Amino acid sequence: PMKLRPLKILQWNARSAIANKQNLEVCLMNEEIDIAILSETWFKPNIDVKFKGYNVVRMDRKDGKSGTAILIKTEIPYSEIKKLHKIKDLMLVGIEVNLHNGFKCSIISLYNSPTNNISYRDWDKLINSINGQIIFAGDFNVHNQAFGSSYTDSKGRQLLDAIQDNNLVYLNDGSPTIIGNIRHKNKSAVDLTFCSPNLASKFKWTILEDDMGSDHYPIIIESNLYLIENMKRRPYCKWDTKKADWNVYRNSFNVDHVNSLTYEEFINEINDASQKAIPLKKEVRYQHVKCWWTKECATSITKRKEALKRYKQHPNMNNFLMYKRQTALTKKVIRESKKQSWQQFCKNLNKNVPIKTIWNKIKSLGNQIVYNNILEKGDWIYDFLYKLAPDYVENKIDFNINNSDNKHFLLEPFELNELSSVMKSQNNSAPGIDQIQYSLIYNLPLPCKLTLLSIYNEMWMKGEFPSQWKNYVVCPILKSNKPKENCSSYRPISLASCLLKTLERLVKNRIVWWLEINDKLPKTQYGFR
Repeated sequence: PMKLRPLKILQWNARSAIANKQNLEVCLMNEEIDIAILSETWFKPNIDVKFKGYNVVRMDRKDGKSGTAILIKTEIPYSEIKKLHKIKDLMLVGIEVNLHNGFKCSIISLYNSPTNNISYRDWDKLINSINGQIIFAGDFNVHNQAFGSSYTDSKGRQLLDAIQDNNLVYLNDGSPTIIGNIRHKNKSAVDLTFCSPNLASKFKWTILEDDMGSDHYPIIIESNLYLIENMKRRPYCKWDTKKADWNVYRNSFNVDHVNSLTYEEFINEINDASQKAIPLKKEVRYQHVKCWWTKECATSITKRKEALKRYKQHPNMNNFLMYKRQTALTKKVIRESKKQSWQQFCKNLNKNVPIKTIWNKIKSLGNQIVYNNILEKGDWIYDFLYKLAPDYVENKIDFNINNSDNKHFLLEPFELNELSSVMKSQNNSAPGIDQIQYSLIYNLPLPCKLTLLSIYNEMWMKGEFPSQWKNYVVCPILKSNKPKENCSSYRPISLASCLLKTLERLVKNRIVWWLEINDKLPKTQYGFR
């Protein structure tokens, strides 16, 4: 299912999105940002930087300086633009997102170093290599009075000519985008935002009154453009079985009539009993609040904003030094809060702390996350799915089974002791689409277990199985240190119905027993025995 959401963009020269990562994450959370356009990220090429709840498209410089990136909320479908006109020493990335009413929008993020002189011809070629509606933003490091700088240089003139000749509109309102030093009176507006003319009236461009640790102001771009967002579904882990009341669960079945139920009716009975005895797990896409966040962090950020506002209103040396001092103090407060949170957690560690709690803490501090919803991650998913189900595989295969009248132990109906043995050996792993976990099967009352056994035997004797068992949840898991955009970087994990896997285990146990008792396996085989 799809839903619509108004697009909200953050544009910012971070002057190291590593050093200012905590400030950036707080801004993303508080401002509810959909897409962030970042300049001077300072990401090192060999280090995977993650932002919780966002995908990252980036271009890094070899020495770990400069760089640009786009952060995209995980719910938003996008594709990376590969065929952009390349310009020497220009950091450049682009994505394409789907907007409501069927048209697409290309969002380009760039960083141009102050020493890089780009010609009109290169700007023109770059703009013409972008298709559809355009949002073209970043730190251009050019000066033009039309954009809000105090003076115009040759680089600014060439960029403005290229922008005007290609009918783009600049959204800047004339405000400086750099926090000036008291010794330099010139205003600088080098963080620029351009867009296609029919989009210009749909945007509201404003400076955020906080530096967030950089010497550039963050820019908030609000719009009445609507994105198509994929609503996330979690097709597994529905019931919180750790909080189940199993006595209520078992007593919820009407044992007088369960023996006549079909498979679909039996599933409904299990779900009805679960609703009465087991709470639902709350669906949380990702945790916004940081475990290390304290009132002191919030207070220090407020003081930083106030110091910056005071300096802007009264630009003198004393206010400038107070603002710089408060900026440094805020970084220290956040850093110390994070450190103290980790130290306190380590002190409270003992053998009774669940391993899940430990990993959640590590992920919270290290900003690591594994995403379950991948259908909107990029073009690689289509190659991935094709490898799972290529066109040449037949949808329906006639096995031409010979129904012999000859009786054989392997074809006999299953017995209750076989089913009980399988139930005891199964761990409570993730269920399939039907939401039936192993613990729900294990805790069935005896009459229901007999009904399940009867259903299994009917399937086994007729060779007919529920069509629902053909549907699997497939989760692509990214392999360590592999590129995210390649389908070969993912390992598929399939989640089948636990009721199907229970029957498979019944069959497997019989086959293994028969092979072993009749000495059918080679003596040299040791694995999987």
